[in-house]
Parts: sequence; C-alpha cells; structure tokens
Amino acid sequence: MAIIINKSVLSALWVTLSSTFSKAFSSMGEKLVWKQIAMVVKSTARENNYSWLGKFLKFRKWAGERVYQALLQSNYKIVNEKWECSIEVSRDDIEDEQLGTYMPLLEMQGQAAAEHPEELCLTLLKSGNTELCYDGQFFFDTDHPIILADGTEGVYAATALEGMPADIAKKYFEPFSEDKVRVVEEARNLISFKHLNLVATA
Repeated sequence: MAIIINKSVLSALWVTLSSTFSKAFSSMGEKLVWKQIAMVVKSTARENNYSWLGKFLKFRKWAGERVYQALLQSNYKIVNEKWECSIEVSRDDIEDEQLGTYMPLLEMQGQAAAEHPEELCLTLLKSGNTELCYDGQFFFDTDHPIILADGTEGVYAATALEGMPADIAKKYFEPFSEDKVRVVEEARNLISFKHLNLVATA
C-alpha cells in the first residue's frame, strides 16, 4: 500500500538523504589535499576584495619631524560563483518506499561535492604557467615581489618540479574518480612542494 506523502514524510526523507550525503562528504576529508595548497576564506557577500600589505612598517627613533612611511598594498577581487548537482526523486518511489537506489547516488554526490574544490585548485595549478596572478605574472615565476623579514624588498620564486614524491602523488590520485585523474596527472608536474626561494634585491 502506497504511503501518503505529507510534510512529516518529506521531512523524514530529507533527514535521511541529507545524512547520507553528509557522511559521504565527511568521509573524504582526510583524502583531500587542496587545503594544503589553498587558503580558506569565509565569504558572505557576492564578491570579495582581498588586500594585504606588501610592506611592513618599521619604528625609528623620533628626532625632529615625523617621517610618514608609504604603504605597498596588493589586492585581488573574487566574484563568488554558484555550483549545483541535483538529484530528482520520483514521487512514485516515495509512495512505494523504494528509496534504496538513491542512497548510492547520494553517497556519490557527497563525495563529488567534497572533491569539487580540489578539482578547481588543481585545475588552477595546471594553468600556473599560462594564467596571470595578482601581480600580473604567471603563478610559476621566478620574481614575485615580496618584502623580506628584514624589511628589504625581495623576490619569491615559485617553480614547478619535474616529479613528485610517490607518497604525495598517491594522496593526489587516490580521491579522484577515473574521469578526474587526467586533471591531476597534468597538474602534478606543476606542483612544487619546495618552491621557497627568497633572494634579496640590490
């Protein structure tokens, strides 16, 4: 006998489906590595401007007039985008209580949602030699301007390595389904885990 669809039935269904999605999403946490190469910044607006100081202030002995120091500021703007992956649930399946086939779909959806930021990050890394970043240079470049710890100007070299340690490569490949492996494979030769090379300018 078909069940009667009402608010309480739909609420219970929502809890079940959401729980399945959330468990699958959370299970991917330790397998993903995108947070090791990207910074998470909470956003509550349509777009966000991110600014940071490229030059730190230094104190001097006050003798005579004040000396005003100029600030070197860098910034970039990110416009938030919306993403979706929707699953349709048949009314007949709800009435006949035939929802078992949806659980694997919800698990796949949860895993895909967790993998999505990683796919975006690695795709960006793949374009590190062709797309410009905040300072108008390629991400993988040898002379990004920075301020060193002693207050002098320097450059930051972000360079790609030809290979990647086997244990790191495994962490990148393991979470990805077969259709996404290509993106990771193309990005792996661009990823540098030893790219800190600070050289003070004259």
